[in-house]
Amino acid sequence: MADVLRELQAAIGQSPQSAYVAEAKPLQDEYQKIQDGRRRGPPLLGDILPLVFARLGVGVVHATESGE
Repeated sequence: MADVLRELQAAIGQSPQSAYVAEAKPLQDEYQKIQDGRRRGPPLLGDILPLVFARLGVGVVHATESGE
């Protein structure tokens, strides 16, 4: 978990502070859905990461069948 936190902090450092509000919007929307009771429990990491990656401009990486 420490490695994940360190990498997330590094990702934050790569974004200009002026972009924080726009990047946070999808995550705030998801959080609000949880608070409104439309979704129970914590959001799934697999649901959050694509939003984070999209906002950071990271492309999709597809694994081959062999896992490479």
